[in-house]
Amino acid sequence: MEFMNQFNDEKVQATFTAEEVKKNQIYCVLAYLSILFFLPYVVDKNSAYAKFHSNQALVFFLANIVLTVVTLVLAIIPILGTLLGTLISIARLVAMVLLMVCAYKGMAVRIPVIGNLEIFK
Repeated sequence: MEFMNQFNDEKVQATFTAEEVKKNQIYCVLAYLSILFFLPYVVDKNSAYAKFHSNQALVFFLANIVLTVVTLVLAIIPILGTLLGTLISIARLVAMVLLMVCAYKGMAVRIPVIGNLEIFK
């Protein structure tokens, strides 16, 4: 998990209280399961922790849609397309698991490049 510390936004994490992390922990973990990105926000709109992970999960969901399209386009290329599609799928799964673990630990890990998008305010 040391690797994920470089993506942790400590200023944002400092706004999380231990109580709100414990209360919303499971919802924030579940948010990274595709369409459930809205779950923490619906459960607790006043929680900085819930809002942060709803935003990150939505960004992750949108990135997955783009990656799905890229994978479908790559599938046209016989062997290379299959290989790259498989690598992209594995990377998406690993990223999802890492984000879930970080959410469970109460961390404020931002997805590189696209993680600064803020949709839930």
